[in-house]
Amino acid sequence: MIPGPLLKIVVAGGGWGAMHRDEKLEELQITFADAGSYFGYLDQSLPKGMTREAAIVELRRRVEEKQLGFAKLSGETEKALRAKLAGIDDRPKESKRGRTRNLRAELSEYEDEKSSLVIHLLAAPDHWL
Repeated sequence: MIPGPLLKIVVAGGGWGAMHRDEKLEELQITFADAGSYFGYLDQSLPKGMTREAAIVELRRRVEEKQLGFAKLSGETEKALRAKLAGIDDRPKESKRGRTRNLRAELSEYEDEKSSLVIHLLAAPDHWL
């Protein structure tokens, strides 16, 4: 059983959702910086007459540019979230989720003793899933 309401803030995840029990909000999940959506907007149009090799180099350059932008965006967001959550609980419980290296993420659990609110911050740095 979840102790009190649960808020999961997921960095580099996918989507949002809410769970209610007896018309009371029990869980809210929020996703920010979804890599799949972020890279889905990669411009793949190329100038006419470009050789196959030049096209590969150009697309790799664009992907690398997007990766750097995504890493900066998700890193800054995670840092800001951790700073805000430290105001709720300055000693969160730390653990890891995921069995394989590619799916492993750090989980920080913050608990507000006044409201019994538990906040999970799940972060997977440098994961392009």
